[in-house]
Amino acid sequence: MYGYGIPTYVKTLVKEWRGYDRFLRMRNSLDEPGKFILERKTRYLDDYPFVYGTDRQVQLKDEYRRVVVVEPRELQFVRDHLRITDIQRWGGAKRLAEVQRVAEENDRARQERSSQTVFEAAGDAAYEHIAWAEGRRVAGGWVSP
Repeated sequence: MYGYGIPTYVKTLVKEWRGYDRFLRMRNSLDEPGKFILERKTRYLDDYPFVYGTDRQVQLKDEYRRVVVVEPRELQFVRDHLRITDIQRWGGAKRLAEVQRVAEENDRARQERSSQTVFEAAGDAAYEHIAWAEGRRVAGGWVSP
């Protein structure tokens, strides 16, 4: 995979990824030499400032957005990254937002239960301490039979 075989390997992978999303392309990074940028075709509605000779300038000129920057050794993991981060896999943006909202509510409820448990434990410890101090609790000795 390394050395002279990288361009062929990258072309093979990009062809495979395009089956997943036809608007993807891979190119060498100008800002980070030795790394590849996976980009997706998009449409820019506004003009953004950029510096000539940078990755951003190329993206704006060609109307692409960065998906991920990878090193050659990480190319094998890009397909899994695309699959995991695909919003359509969750049923679209509305469905994903609903799933995240439910997860946040569950986390909040779990944290509330956890804090109540901590407060209950502290309250029990304080009650026991006061009971010992007032003499309502006494130590019973262990009697052998």
